[in-house]
Amino acid sequence: MRNPDGVMFLVGWAPLSRAEIGFQVPLFSSGADDLIFVQSCHNGRISGFRQLVEFGEANCSDKFPEVCARLGGDQIVVYRSSKGELLAGTIPQLRIDLVADQEVMRSENAGLALQLSHVLGDEEAVIATRKIVHQRGLIENSPFSSRMYMSSVARQVAWRQIERSLENPEEIVQFRQNLSAFHYYVSESGEVLFEQVSDQIMLDNQIVESARTSAQSYVTKVFGESGSPYQKSENEELASIYRQLRNLSRAGRQETRLALLMQLILESPHRTFKIFDLYTDRGQYTRQVIALLRSVFQRPDFELTPDAIEEVIAAYVPRFYSMSYYGNRGVLLEKLAKNLSPYKKIVRAVYRKFESSRSRDVLENSVAIRRALAGNSQLRKLMLDDETVDANQNSISRQDAQNPLRAQGEK
Repeated sequence: MRNPDGVMFLVGWAPLSRAEIGFQVPLFSSGADDLIFVQSCHNGRISGFRQLVEFGEANCSDKFPEVCARLGGDQIVVYRSSKGELLAGTIPQLRIDLVADQEVMRSENAGLALQLSHVLGDEEAVIATRKIVHQRGLIENSPFSSRMYMSSVARQVAWRQIERSLENPEEIVQFRQNLSAFHYYVSESGEVLFEQVSDQIMLDNQIVESARTSAQSYVTKVFGESGSPYQKSENEELASIYRQLRNLSRAGRQETRLALLMQLILESPHRTFKIFDLYTDRGQYTRQVIALLRSVFQRPDFELTPDAIEEVIAAYVPRFYSMSYYGNRGVLLEKLAKNLSPYKKIVRAVYRKFESSRSRDVLENSVAIRRALAGNSQLRKLMLDDETVDANQNSISRQDAQNPLRAQGEK
């Protein structure tokens, strides 16, 4: 039903999921009728077009009249970027935009970052992102969940290896239709095992075993011998970071989690980006602050030292305050003062913001904030001096009210 030249024109796209950012399903038409097609691809090349009978939430548009697809040509992708832009074209054409989003998504959406790495053919980024996903699982979930993730990676590697070993196109199609029959999984000891769960399709034992060996090598390379860098990390400092991230992720308020995260990077500045990569917060505000700090720390001229990090956090306290949800600002100042009390510059910045704020929730939390600020000895003296000045000013005001002539004479 397509035109003689095998050329299809991009006429729309359909969402793969409800996510606002990510890849869409490209929809094509020959231009000769109203039929809609999707592309079939193999190794980044278009191997055919299949008619789409039902396509639900499709977006039909002539936004990309210059984008067309051809049998044997490069795969066409449609992608909505983190900036909200809709992009369409071949992967080489969109590479710059996709690479930019790959870096952004690594901290915000590791799943999408993994998709982007696969599409870009960036195997190093695939491995790095899988390590991050696995390590986050160790922080947020159980060792069982972590092993399930490793098993899913092992299956993908094994299945890809099997498909490469098959030469007959019909065998490849049949294998794809029966992937679940070839069950690869990771045991508690970290060994990749194979189980044939169906006899609908049988393959040569050498192909199956070769796939298992490839999966074992890949799992060991990505996740280590034990499959659990948290359980058997040779680096005690890194093991401590895993434990602290797991503990802080359980804190109820995101202001507490943010303050604890800042404390952690101040204590381990050389692990800052590792911490940012490993940790993803469930609160939007905390994710925004982390993204802001990451952008500052990534500057070429910035040196990751405790003093430099402390200065940045102190300088950005007013920014953190304004970014915070109204009603939570008092809690934010309290948590920063409480958890970062050893860091004088930060506490002073919190104190200055506290003194200048007229926000109702800050005033309601003033007792708790002052109590937290009092943990710093130098600041305690400053607060006492301010309270003495306030008391003297109040005393003078009362005397002026009682003796208007005195106040007038002094003026």
